[in-house]
Amino acid sequence: MPSSRELVAKYAREPAILEECYAPSGASESWPTPIPEDTAERIYAVIQKDRGAYAIQAREIAFAIFNEYNVAQRDRTGQLSSIYNWVISWRVNPLACNRHFVNDPHCIELISHLPQILWTMNEYGVIGDCDDHIILMTQLILAAGIPSRLVLAGKTDYGFIHVYPKAELASGGLDGDGQWISMDPTPDHGGRQHRFGDWEFDWDAPFYREWDFEIP
Repeated sequence: MPSSRELVAKYAREPAILEECYAPSGASESWPTPIPEDTAERIYAVIQKDRGAYAIQAREIAFAIFNEYNVAQRDRTGQLSSIYNWVISWRVNPLACNRHFVNDPHCIELISHLPQILWTMNEYGVIGDCDDHIILMTQLILAAGIPSRLVLAGKTDYGFIHVYPKAELASGGLDGDGQWISMDPTPDHGGRQHRFGDWEFDWDAPFYREWDFEIP
């Protein structure tokens, strides 16, 4: 079986930016730069579209990750923790270095397809910014057959401060919603790396919005 990194190289494709959307006027005066809701909608649309186009590639990478982390069959906690830890492993030192997080150009949001993110990982050993992490993480979660959600956190006058994925840790069955867990791979304001199983970080604002990913 090929390794997860061999599969990243196999399925990488040189970038061709899908979209560019500019942050609202005044957004550059605050930090972190707010994410307009229409940008989040574009991220959601890219993930939905790519689910069908790159499901086989994402599934192969997910299976390789489970093999490398010795995840038992039907162990959803093990599957999610291995995906999470694999994503944050794309750095020199997971505890002290933020090399895997690279911002977009000032006040411009660049949204890439999964093969373009894999190309950046393969060529430079980095993933990108929060939306690149979301697209990568969510595609792997969904490819493993686990429901996922897109979360917008920290409402401001200009948009949302942060966006990250959640995954269903335990199914609610026919009786309702299951148990969901944050899969936020990006560091907090102080540079602290979230750990798998941490409570979600609310970014000092109680309001957030969630979207479920639908069957494509």
